[in-house]
Parts: sequence; C-alpha cells; structure tokens
Amino acid sequence: MAKLWKRYGPIAIGVVIVVVLGTAGKVGWDAWQIRQLEQQGAAFAAAEAALDRNDPTTAAEQFARLAEAQRGDAAALAKLRAAEARIAAGDVEAGLALLDELAAADRMDRVISDYAAVAAAQRRLGDVDSASLQAALAPHMSGDSPFRYSAREIVALAALLEGDEATAIGELRQLEADLGTPDDMRRRAGELLAALGATQRREDPAAPSGADAS
Repeated sequence: MAKLWKRYGPIAIGVVIVVVLGTAGKVGWDAWQIRQLEQQGAAFAAAEAALDRNDPTTAAEQFARLAEAQRGDAAALAKLRAAEARIAAGDVEAGLALLDELAAADRMDRVISDYAAVAAAQRRLGDVDSASLQAALAPHMSGDSPFRYSAREIVALAALLEGDEATAIGELRQLEADLGTPDDMRRRAGELLAALGATQRREDPAAPSGADAS
C-alpha cells in the first residue's frame, strides 16, 4: 500500500484537487449566471416601467442597451421592444427598420420574426402598395406561422384600400373557411365579405335539387 501510494498518491491528490476546483468553479459560474439573469430581469422591468409611464424615449434606450448586451432570442426580444418604443416615441422610421431587421433575421424564434413582420406591415398599411406588403408578409404566412391569420388579414385590407376586391375576397374567404382562424377575425372577414356582396352561398341539404323540384 505504501508503494502504491508513493506511486499513485500524487495523481490521486491531483484528481481530488481538480474535482474540488471544478465543483467550486461550477458553483461560482452558476451563481454568476443567476446574478446576471437577475440584473437583466431588473433592467428589462425598468425599461417596461419607462414605457408604461409614457417615457418611450428612455425605454427605447434601455431596451437597446439590453439588446447589445444579450445574444440570441433574448437580444431579439429586447430589440423588438426597442422598436416598439421607438415608434411610440415618434421615431417611426427607426422603429420600422428594427422590425424589418428582426423579420429578416435567421436563427431566431419564429414567433419573434413573424410578429415583427406583421407589426411592420400593419404600421405601413395604407402608406405602401399592397404588393409590397404581400411580398414582405409572404414568408410569414405559411401553415405553421402563429401570425399567419393576421398577415392574411393585412393583405386583404391592403388590397381593399387599393380597390383590388378580387385579391381581398380571396384572402377573406380563406380566413372565413380556415377552422384555425380566431373567432373575432373570422367574424370580421365574414362582415367584410357581406359588405362586398361576396358571401359564399351554402347549399341547404334539405332543399330539393333542380331535377327533384321539377
């Protein structure tokens, strides 16, 4: 045992030291991360509070600093709020530029990019042509996009503003027929279709056919 210890003792001690230091380092890293998250949460809350008290300029600056300090979706969310704060402060072009940047970004949570695209398009409704809006929203209108219904409604409204009733009716009918469309949006689509005189006729199964009626 003495010979074994003489040969392997230093190695064993080294392993123990590495384990202890590794454990201490892990605990220290976890504690640092927790402090960082707490500080970031407090900063985000302060920016939200500034926006709530109608101080969008301060909020935009605070959200911008948060976006620069973060990575990934956390940075994207802060940038999204910075964009909304910029618009609320009257700096619409800067806010829309941030939204466009988020809408076009890769490797980001789909919810954030889709929301940014829809928010930008909604803000531009009536200011740009419907073809431009439709092109901007096309990547965000697929079957798995959580904001596809809002995007389709914006496309329909933009077409109506330009007098393109055919396009508007097509989009509105898709909204009305899709079972996933939110109830209030389906109701609006139905009301617009009725106003356009484009309500789809539904056959009454109890009604006799032309041959039977004769």
